[in-house]
Amino acid sequence: MCRKKYEFWQFILGVVHLHTVNIMYEDLSEKFEKFKEIHYEFNDLVVFSNQGEIFFQTESANLNPRDCQNILDSWLHHEKDVILHEIRYSILKTDIYQYAALNPSLKRGIVGSMDKEFNYAIGLVESERNPENFLLLSSIELNKLVWDMN
Repeated sequence: MCRKKYEFWQFILGVVHLHTVNIMYEDLSEKFEKFKEIHYEFNDLVVFSNQGEIFFQTESANLNPRDCQNILDSWLHHEKDVILHEIRYSILKTDIYQYAALNPSLKRGIVGSMDKEFNYAIGLVESERNPENFLLLSSIELNKLVWDMN
């Protein structure tokens, strides 16, 4: 009997958490569209937990929890590179709040930021000119966006 009550409350807390997370990110789509008007290098945005659970994703991002966990592992373990959809990215920056990885030949990058709720946001970006510096600036702009969203 006691175990069933525990499981019930665990379920209720899970539902409350999920509802809270959905409220936090429900207007992110509109904010991201406005953000992209100024920061045209951003193509997609994904927000996920430290377990790889995806809370928000733009339609064309096409990331799954395993992809998110792969990026997060490379971030937290300060690895030299990460492979996403068979593309190798060299990691330029990994600190607790920001992440930047670049594929110089494709001029595509991944930038990341941790938010106030200890979730992670990943932006997929492209740049034609000076991709290394542009990528680091993009990671700062993503950081500002996610710290303002909740």
